[in-house]
Amino acid sequence: DGIFLDYKSESEELLLLAPENFVGKHIGEVLPEKLALLTLEKMGLLFATGQVQVYDYSIQQNGQTKHYENRLVLSGDNQILSIIRDITSSKEAEEKIKRLTHAIEQTKVSIIITDISGKIEYFNPMFSHITGYAYEELKGKDVNIISSGSPNEKVRDEMWQMIKTGKDWSGEFLNKKKNGELFWVSANISPIFNNNGEIINYIAIEEDIT
Repeated sequence: DGIFLDYKSESEELLLLAPENFVGKHIGEVLPEKLALLTLEKMGLLFATGQVQVYDYSIQQNGQTKHYENRLVLSGDNQILSIIRDITSSKEAEEKIKRLTHAIEQTKVSIIITDISGKIEYFNPMFSHITGYAYEELKGKDVNIISSGSPNEKVRDEMWQMIKTGKDWSGEFLNKKKNGELFWVSANISPIFNNNGEIINYIAIEEDIT
């Protein structure tokens, strides 16, 4: 019926309110209205289908926005166990990634990410706009596919020698579009490291300076 039978955590700091504010009271009495309605809706689905219900919600707590995941499971005779997990850190990281992705896709310079052997793993829309290649055409291909050839050989050798040691490199390349047209770019290329300090990718930021 939506009445709290128990409410606890190993760390009471994780609780929305002290347990005595919940036990014996209806969900609608203690939870914010929208969250109470959502919870009651998920409870109805749980009893109707018998399937675990998982949903996220956000609330204001101690002056900041906190994000939680709630997992509702049937427990005993007409009882529900609600397992709540704080996902604030992961939500904030997710939002940070979204903002970064948006910035990369909107920027007016080309951004290319390759694996350690130079195979293309990602490039942004500006790179596609300049070169004429769709992502599907270049995914997994060697980044040298856009090289104009001999004018770049010495420069690329120097670049690879430097970035493989973990250093950044800056310089210019003469590249070739899908239609064969040549264009100059000013490039900054850097290694990307994992938590163990190992190089796992390279990222190039290129500006058309033709």
